[in-house]
Amino acid sequence: MGWTQGAVRQSLNSLLRTPTGQWRLYVSYADGADGRWRIDLLEAAAPDKFDPAQCREILTAATIGAEGVKDPWICHLGGEWLMLTSFAPTPGALAADPTGQQKMHSTKDVYNTGLSKSLSGLATSHDGVHWNWQGAVLEPQESGWDCYAARLNTAVWLPPLWIGYYDGSARIGIRLSECTELTLNNNVLPAKIKTERLAACYISLLVIPPSTQIICPVM
Repeated sequence: MGWTQGAVRQSLNSLLRTPTGQWRLYVSYADGADGRWRIDLLEAAAPDKFDPAQCREILTAATIGAEGVKDPWICHLGGEWLMLTSFAPTPGALAADPTGQQKMHSTKDVYNTGLSKSLSGLATSHDGVHWNWQGAVLEPQESGWDCYAARLNTAVWLPPLWIGYYDGSARIGIRLSECTELTLNNNVLPAKIKTERLAACYISLLVIPPSTQIICPVM
């Protein structure tokens, strides 16, 4: 079921122009068919020419093996496309529970049930249309202000490093007043980010080889 046929909730979307001049809109929404968050793609020659009836599937809960995926952040770099997302993994306690799916998706927002958590994931692509899921790159801490959600949703290229910003929360009750922080790392994507605590804030540095050519970073 597509975006216009059954979207019951929407979250953050990503609009960008490709190096060839084509416009793309990556939309994230909870599908009314199964109550799970997913990401679809619309393409057009201009921002006012998008046709919702032509949306195509990009990432779904089923394709990444989780309970929901949303909030895409897209970048085109060195011939490769990168997508940061928020995703909700299947909690181990409910994996074998016959009523687990109903508990997680009856409200059509697994993020607001407290049964799963909000992690940051990475997908890669050669064309921005067909994506390969790489898994989690930033996870909530065991305790603290970001022990429920850690959503890496913005990255800035400062050669030869990336600086990433993420928001988080300790519980679902404060999701609408989340903190924005930073995390520090010197691994190459898509390696899992190892955070280093720095007083009140964190900076995430994702190392890109100096020889990498930045074709068209898109926010």
